[in-house]
Amino acid sequence: MTVSAYTLQWPDPIPRWTGERKPGAFKATLQAAMENVSTSLRLFGADSGKPIAGVVYSSNVTLGVDRPRDPGVAVWFTWENVQICIPVDRYSTPEANLQAIHHIPARDGRDDRRRRPDSAGGRGPAAQDERHR
Repeated sequence: MTVSAYTLQWPDPIPRWTGERKPGAFKATLQAAMENVSTSLRLFGADSGKPIAGVVYSSNVTLGVDRPRDPGVAVWFTWENVQICIPVDRYSTPEANLQAIHHIPARDGRDDRRRRPDSAGGRGPAAQDERHR
């Protein structure tokens, strides 16, 4: 499947968040959240011995609209020749949803290098949301 950065391409088998979207406890800017996700994916690839390739950040953010009505994000990439997607739309801003994705590869606690003081207890809220595994 060819994935585009705009408009948001959400994976079909994953249901969209239907609850109230909250801002989350994250403090990262959009740029910092993207850098955090990039670092987390690179470290995940290094830790697994299988590099990540073809990363696409898919969202409804554009140069003129950084607060879209739909703040969901989906990070698509190839790992071991398999296309993977990590989607999050639980939070009210794209940067909060990206920052939640940043915490997912570190959820097993093996890599404390990715832990940031921007969430309560050092664990990202997405790690508590089984729907976004």
